[in-house]
Amino acid sequence: MNLQERGLHGVAATGRVNTEGRVLSVNGVREKSLAAKRAGYDTVITPYTKNNIDISGVEIVHVNDFQEAADYALVST
Repeated sequence: MNLQERGLHGVAATGRVNTEGRVLSVNGVREKSLAAKRAGYDTVITPYTKNNIDISGVEIVHVNDFQEAADYALVST
């Protein structure tokens, strides 16, 4: 099954996941999101932080754990 069949077309993500499934912060989220926009992605999944970003033309989805990211990114088939 390819990624488009699972609903992942146009979705980029950044972050770290610990063994409990929590999504941890990373550096350069704004720059990574801008790069994703330039590459043609319309949605970026990022870790939730106190200083969430907003970029025109890209839907930024802030998540706290892997399950939230998976629920957003994966479409049931």
